[in-house]
Amino acid sequence: MLAQALLSLGLCLWIAAGRDTPEPGPQPSISNSEGDLLFLLDSSASVSHYEFSKVKEFMWDLLQPFTFGPRDVQTSIIHISTTPTMEFPFDQHLTSASLKKAIGDTRQLMGDTNTGQALSYAKEKLFSGEAGARPDVPKVLVWVTDGFSTDDISEPMQLLKDMGVTVFIVSTGRGNFLELSAAASQPSDKHLHFVDVDDLPIITKELRDGILDVIRANRLHATDVTSSSFRLAWPQLLSQETGYYSLEYAPRAEPARKRTLQVSGAHTSLVLSDLAPETTYEVALIPESNVHYFPPQTTRVTTLAEEISPVQILISESGPHSFQVSWAPVLDSVATYQVLYGPLPGNSAKVLEVDGRQNSTVLEHLAPNSTYLVTVTAIYRSGKEKSLSAKACTQEESSQVRHLRFEEAGPDSLKVSWDSADGDVLGYRVRCRRHSGPPSVLSVSPGVQSVLLTHLPPGTAGQVCVQPLYGREPGRSLCRTLRRQPGHAKDALSLAQMQEQTLQLEQQAKLKEYEAAIEQLKNEQIRVQAEERRKTLNEETKQHQARAQYQDKLARQRYDEQMRQQQLANEENLRKQEESVQKQEAMRRATVEKEMELRHKNEMLRVEAEARARAKAERENADIIREQIRLKAAEHRQTVLESLKTAGMLFGEGFRAFVTDWDKVTATVAGLTLLAVGVYSAKNATAVAGRYIEARLGKPSLVRETSRITVLEALKHPIKVGKRLTSKAQDALEGVVLSPQLEARVRDIAIATRNTKKNKSLYRNILMYGPPGTGKTLFAKKLAVHSGMDYAIMTGGDVAPMGREGVTAMHKLFDWANTSRRGLLLFVDEADAFLRKRATEKISEDLRATLNAFLHRTGQHSNKFMLVLASNQPEQFDWAINDRIDEMVNFDLPRLEERERLVRMYFDQHVLKPATEGKQRLKLAQFDYGKKCSEIARLTEGMSGREISQLAVAWQAAAYASEDGVLTEAMIDARVADAVQQHRQKMEWLKTEGAEATKGTDRNPLLPFPKGTPV
Repeated sequence: MLAQALLSLGLCLWIAAGRDTPEPGPQPSISNSEGDLLFLLDSSASVSHYEFSKVKEFMWDLLQPFTFGPRDVQTSIIHISTTPTMEFPFDQHLTSASLKKAIGDTRQLMGDTNTGQALSYAKEKLFSGEAGARPDVPKVLVWVTDGFSTDDISEPMQLLKDMGVTVFIVSTGRGNFLELSAAASQPSDKHLHFVDVDDLPIITKELRDGILDVIRANRLHATDVTSSSFRLAWPQLLSQETGYYSLEYAPRAEPARKRTLQVSGAHTSLVLSDLAPETTYEVALIPESNVHYFPPQTTRVTTLAEEISPVQILISESGPHSFQVSWAPVLDSVATYQVLYGPLPGNSAKVLEVDGRQNSTVLEHLAPNSTYLVTVTAIYRSGKEKSLSAKACTQEESSQVRHLRFEEAGPDSLKVSWDSADGDVLGYRVRCRRHSGPPSVLSVSPGVQSVLLTHLPPGTAGQVCVQPLYGREPGRSLCRTLRRQPGHAKDALSLAQMQEQTLQLEQQAKLKEYEAAIEQLKNEQIRVQAEERRKTLNEETKQHQARAQYQDKLARQRYDEQMRQQQLANEENLRKQEESVQKQEAMRRATVEKEMELRHKNEMLRVEAEARARAKAERENADIIREQIRLKAAEHRQTVLESLKTAGMLFGEGFRAFVTDWDKVTATVAGLTLLAVGVYSAKNATAVAGRYIEARLGKPSLVRETSRITVLEALKHPIKVGKRLTSKAQDALEGVVLSPQLEARVRDIAIATRNTKKNKSLYRNILMYGPPGTGKTLFAKKLAVHSGMDYAIMTGGDVAPMGREGVTAMHKLFDWANTSRRGLLLFVDEADAFLRKRATEKISEDLRATLNAFLHRTGQHSNKFMLVLASNQPEQFDWAINDRIDEMVNFDLPRLEERERLVRMYFDQHVLKPATEGKQRLKLAQFDYGKKCSEIARLTEGMSGREISQLAVAWQAAAYASEDGVLTEAMIDARVADAVQQHRQKMEWLKTEGAEATKGTDRNPLLPFPKGTPV
């Protein structure tokens, strides 16, 4: 029986791979799309109620995946009717639920199809802030029409397109193909769609993609979003020669996991993979270019949930009325499982709900020996469903008792026992057949599993059978041979027990074999399941392809038929229009000809009458006219003669009087001479005075900053000038933190410069070199103030852009410097920008001429000005410049002692003093300031004085940015960590730049940088 049951189980278990049968779930949302989308909806009486409802469904299907909001998509509807009407403004419905309800509540207005008025109305609303429209975002107009208009649309539509609006047209009727083709944006095959109202879903995706191409054209956006990847696309901003992109992305909840990629400037898209499912990522695209500046672009993308259907169903522990169903895998994204099961064949089915965290259940109360179809459906939290099916069989009810046993109960009695049978047993029938003698039959109740047989003396042989009794029919009997040996009852009992143990061992061995066979059947079941799934998927793919091809074929045929009908209608309309135009032209031509003929006749009659009247009057008045002409001519002649005579007499008498009077002649000549001399003198004197004032009072164009007082500055800031004139000399190193050796050296320079000015001796030229931010410019200003001199600051980068004017500007600079009565300290910052080597560097002729002018004016020492040069790369100087330098001072990066002094000085200046004065919002928390300054000095190794000053300003800004204005120790540590990281990044850039600059060369800089500064 066990072998039969196992064979029945193997034949019944057959796995049928199920396919996905979910209801269409929500489509993935479309983010990072910004634009104003306006629907121009034909709401006139020419559209039926059924067509209007279909158009509303089409509008919502088109808009459903978009994200709505002030920084995303906004939409509105304008009705085409007798009077155009806006359904709602752009900024009213900014959620999908609100917009869906608004579209569903839209009602048809009926009336006339005045599309031209509606287009003019739409032109006003698309750019109106009162209607919720936004400036500087893409504008899209979607016109849904049945194809016919009662007024002209060409002019307002062209105005819309000229204002940058992209026009899409969806025609659900025939319409005028030429008119709609001209109205839609170009190319018309992408912006104009002819489709039946029932087939609007066919063009939904194509139209949505076209709209996305417009509103995403100039922004970073994501496409092809899956559970583990998405594609980024952006507009062409750079090229491979002009720069590259830095792409940064990280999960929004874990910004510390940010990753950075470098992308070539020639690329406009990139696929990011190996991402976590159902995770929102922040993405930033930063164009890096030395030619142009482009602001960073950002977007936010959410990957899809990992939705996998159950890939394996296992049926186990099958019995007559139940079996266990297990499935795999178990996913976190599953909310619940539904187990649908029913007998085959049959129409009845039951549903069992299972928690999403479980992967098995037991189906009970089943019919025995029946085939069931079991379908496991995974219901995901997103609403989607995935299913897999399998077939399973219940075992037939066992109708046989098991384990029939004999036990000696006496010399002539035997106890027979057995295990109960399965099912609803009504009782048992025990039959004993002897080889000699009549048989005996006993019937017992279902609760009894043993009987005592008597009158069985030793030597009795026969057979004992036990048969279960059921209501419909008796079960199968279990029989065992009875053989009692005479006088050997105990031996027979031992032998029977040994035989029973042997049988049990055999049965256990068979059970092991059956279990192995079951495992093999399970493996075969999995293989068959996978094969069936593959075949099912292949068949589904073929069916989908065939269905898609058939639908495409129908759509093409429908479109071809529409185009043919449209062409016929257009040809008929064109023929009628041509005939009408020809008739109107003939009538107009006849009317014009008749009018011209009548006008010509009237004109001829009028001219003839006027000529006759004029001729008659001239004949009648001929004598009077001749007399008038003669009198006018005589009078005119007499007037001219008198005028000439009078003018000649007056001129002659005046000239004679002037010539005869020598005093008048002498005075006239002297006056003209004085006038000429005055004009010439005034012109040249003005130019000389202007140059003198400019040299004395004006500031040269190359000077960026100066302490020299001009008349204009004195008039503008009299108090400031007065304080400067009355101020006393300051210490040259006040506020300047240097190493002790460097401080001693520069102090000697300051003292020597001050004494040089007092003794009116010649000033020495100084070169200060070293890393940026080490105090070169600050010391130059302090040196000038300490020495009682004026200072002027110019930068080397201002010389090259002046071109040919550079030589003149350079001479004006030194002429202006020579006019200083107090002496002038001329500080040239970034001097290596124009004082380069003339022999090896490629410089322009204008810059070379300017350099020569500089060398000419600095060839000798002067007691009027002192030249101080500052450079980060002094090895680039021309050798003639090196020859003019009297002393070189190296400003190195501050060491630990100097850094601690700098930190304390700037902490007191920017934090402690504002906090104690109480005039500002800044407050300071309680901690050990001195210990913290020493710790910061140790952490800022390699940083310059300027960087430490910027760090102190950052502390002040952090306090201002906090809610209570209190600067805590944690805030200071955070800003210090940021500054140290930024310094390391700068050093990496500088190291890379230096390696590229010196690649392939073995020359060493003239003046090496100090230790700790990368070259």
